[in-house]
This record gives sequence, C-alpha cells and structure tokens, in this order.
Amino acid sequence: MRPTVAILGWYGSPNLGDEAELAAILDQLAALRPPPAVTVFSHRPAHTRAAHDAYAGGLRVLARNPFAPAALRALHRSRLLILGGGGLIQDQTSVYNLPIFTVFGVVAAALRCPLFWWGVGVEPLVTAFGRAQARLLVRLAPPGGVRVRDAQSRRILLAAGVPPARVVVSADPAVTRYQGSGIRYQGFLTTGDNLAPDTPQSARIESQTTDHGPRATERVAFCVRDWPNNPQGGGVGYLLPVAAQRRLGLGGRAGAAHGRRAAAFYAQLAAAADHLIERYGVQVLFVSLWPGRDDAIAAQVRGQMRHADCAPAYAAPLTPAQARALLGTMDLVVAVRLHALIFAAAAGVPGVGFAYARKIRGFMARTGQADAVLDPATLTQAQLTATLDRVWAQRAALRVTLKAHMAQLQALAAGDAAWVRAWLAAVG
Repeated sequence: MRPTVAILGWYGSPNLGDEAELAAILDQLAALRPPPAVTVFSHRPAHTRAAHDAYAGGLRVLARNPFAPAALRALHRSRLLILGGGGLIQDQTSVYNLPIFTVFGVVAAALRCPLFWWGVGVEPLVTAFGRAQARLLVRLAPPGGVRVRDAQSRRILLAAGVPPARVVVSADPAVTRYQGSGIRYQGFLTTGDNLAPDTPQSARIESQTTDHGPRATERVAFCVRDWPNNPQGGGVGYLLPVAAQRRLGLGGRAGAAHGRRAAAFYAQLAAAADHLIERYGVQVLFVSLWPGRDDAIAAQVRGQMRHADCAPAYAAPLTPAQARALLGTMDLVVAVRLHALIFAAAAGVPGVGFAYARKIRGFMARTGQADAVLDPATLTQAQLTATLDRVWAQRAALRVTLKAHMAQLQALAAGDAAWVRAWLAAVG
C-alpha cells in the first residue's frame, strides 16, 4: 500500500524561494520506492496544484486550514507531517507567524501523525510565547526528526530551551538538484528595458556596442528585494499579519527613517551595478525572485543607474528550475535574496550577499563565502566596491571551492530524504 505524507510550509506565494523548497522536497519524495502520496497545504491551492501536478506519487493540494474536514482526513491518513523548509520558525515580524504551524502540529499529533522538520530555518524568537511554540514543535517530532538548515537555526532553538540532542543541522532543501525545465540566457529576448522568454513575436538580443566596448560576454545578476522594516516583536504592528502591516504602512517616524536608509541602500546598489559595467564591461541582469515585489525595487535601482541600458530586467515569471538555470549562467550574482545565492552556488557561481537576516550569513559561511556578506545597515560604497572587485578577481577559484562546499550541503540535504524513507519503511 502506498504511504501518504502531508507537507506544510509557506507555499502558494509568488516567492520562488519557498516554491523551490517544495519542488526539491517533492523531487526527493518522488525518488522513493514507492513514492508516497502527498497532500500539500498551500495559500493558493490551484497555483500549487498546477505547478506540481506531475508529481509521481499522486498529489492533493488543500488550503491551510487545519480544522477543515478534508485537512483532518488528510492528516489522519498521513504517516508524517513534513514542515517543509524555509524560515518558518520565527516570531519577530508578527504574532501570527508561528501559530498556524503550531496548531497544525498539535492537530496532526492528535491524529497520530508526527512532525518532521525538513531543512527548516529558524530566525530570532523574541517572545516567550514564540519560544514555547518552538519547544512544542520540537517535542512533536520523533528523535532525529528536527533538521534545520544551518547552525544559527540550531543555536536559536537551544537558546529557546530545546535539548541539544534533539536538533540536527542539515541544509536548505533547495541545495539539491531537482527536475524541471530550464531556460538559457542566450535564448532571451528584449522587450524594451525588460527581457522575456524567446517567442517568434520578439526580436533577438543583438550584439551591441556601447561606450564601454563590445557587447558583454560576462554577466552579473542582481537579485534585490525591499529592505524589511518589521516590528521586531513589539508595538501595534506586531499584533497584525505582515501583509496588513504593509498595507497600513505602519512605522511612523521610525518608518520614515527606515525609508531613507532603504533608499540609500538602493542607491548603493545602483552605483555598484554601474561600477561593474564601467570597470569590467559586464552586462547586468535584474532578476526577481518575488514577481510584483522585487521588480518594483529593481526599477528603483535601475532608475538611479547611469548605464541602465546595459542592465535590463527580466520581467516574465520564472519557475524555480528556470531561475536556477538562469542564475547558473552568470559569472557573479549580487543578491539580497537567499535562494538567489543558493541557485548560483549550486552552479558554482560566486555571490555577494546582503545580510538583512541571519540566514544569508549562515549560508554564505557554509559555502566559504563569509567575507562576501555585507550588512546593509552599515554598508559604505567603498566597502561594497572593494568586495565586488575582490570576488570578481577570485571568481575562477571560487567556482572550484563552491562546488566542493555545495556537494557537502547536498549530501546533508539527502540525509533528510533518507530519514523520511527510513521512517516510512518502519511505520509501514
């Protein structure tokens, strides 16, 4: 009889990082014999169903409501509830972040369905309530079933009172190779300032001559995002979901100060892109990992560039596999998004990251790139330029070391799938 598992995460949003984690988990589950039937709980079930309907074991997608009859039946049938990757365990941005996972875990346990943490990220737990929920979620997992994506996540859990023996350091699920249709950068077409997939109705990118010499053969991707201004565990905004905080524009004078700091950071990114174009003759490509959000920030950065004509933005939606393929064709990736750095490193492409959260610093340290992480809060233009110049000069050597580091992380991530395989074999 085919076993059944359920998967819970931050799925169905436009964020390619979360979608990449789900794609990687499903790909590894599909390799099991037999592949289990899977129920995924998603923000947008139709979107998730369409993206993953080829899963070999059979896929059901339900809304994230742990008390819905269909969800209760799915959990009752499942041998395991997988908490599937991403920075799910944190309470610094909203009081509403953790309870959905806690309630799902408690309901699943009541239905004799244990919890498994698959390469989960843990960010600061700033309240006693958040730390208590984290401890409970650990207790709901079998021995060896709490696997986090970096050492920082483990340290936060230990500080919250979790016994050290309960937490295993693994890796982000997206470090693994997974199936999907890739795209080639050379097949992209230009539509004004943006790039789109190759279609007969578009004109090919032609070789061009600019003030900086012939058309660039080396390329640098910029993957930007807004610089978060979260309540950090207090204030009126903390009592609202993050989406509501954004809609209401909470922040007051602190929000205005943050806006000025963010604008200064975007100006630094624009100057960095111009520097790479002028000094090295590269083409810069802006790639959004959260369409509709990141591209607005990319537009702000490009609007301040002197050479925006050498820095188009890729506007069409990408699948995780396509984003990974695209970033793998680059010579350098400059990113505020964690999964842009992961996709690049998987192809041996060095990165320069910005530590708006601990996860960036953690991943870059594990791939031998600790000195290529910058803090946006204290960043100077000279520091950014010097880092870019150093990484660019070392890019060939970094490709070799990156592949070795990623092989280690991929082996650790494979251990998560091995744990699931052994668990399903044991429980029948």
